[in-house]
Amino acid sequence: MSKWTDLLSKAAGALEAVGLVTVEEVGDGSSPTVPVTGVPLAVFQKGSRDEESYQKVLELLRSNVIVSNSPYGQFCAQRDTLREFIGEEARLVQAALKASGLTAPAVLSALGTCTASLEEESREFTTALEQERANALASLEREAEKLNTEASDISQKLQELQTRLKQIETQKGEKQAEIQQRQQMFVQREGEFGSAKESLYNLLVCDKQLLGK
Repeated sequence: MSKWTDLLSKAAGALEAVGLVTVEEVGDGSSPTVPVTGVPLAVFQKGSRDEESYQKVLELLRSNVIVSNSPYGQFCAQRDTLREFIGEEARLVQAALKASGLTAPAVLSALGTCTASLEEESREFTTALEQERANALASLEREAEKLNTEASDISQKLQELQTRLKQIETQKGEKQAEIQQRQQMFVQREGEFGSAKESLYNLLVCDKQLLGK
């Protein structure tokens, strides 16, 4: 077994051991085991002894057929199935367009017209929304100004009421002082009247006594 064949076998075994690939015997069994193509090449580079052996490994990998039961082989099978499905769908779409008399340019034109219409509606909606927002802000500003004016009027009226209340309290104090003064004068005059009454009574008594004599 040559150096590169031995290297290939070791690399394939290492990859199979970590689950990256599956390997199979090729031909009559005298050929080396072959790893799946498309695996990371850096893995092989780690096991290569020199550049020549590494290149031979790469050549063998590129020329080999994908193993069908490997993860990469399953991926390729799914990829091919998907390509077939997409191709069939594309053919169906093309057939439908052809049957309807529409061509690709016509479809693109219709899509462009629809897009332009949607953009125009979006601009109109945005403009209307901005105008409504501006109107709402203006209305709120007017209401705020009105409330500020009313608050200022209420504050002014409150100050006037407080001033009037102070005046009333002052007048009340003056009236109370005047009432007290009048009460004092009444008491004083009442005392004077009592003295005069007593003096008059004494005079009457004296007169009566004089007349009785």
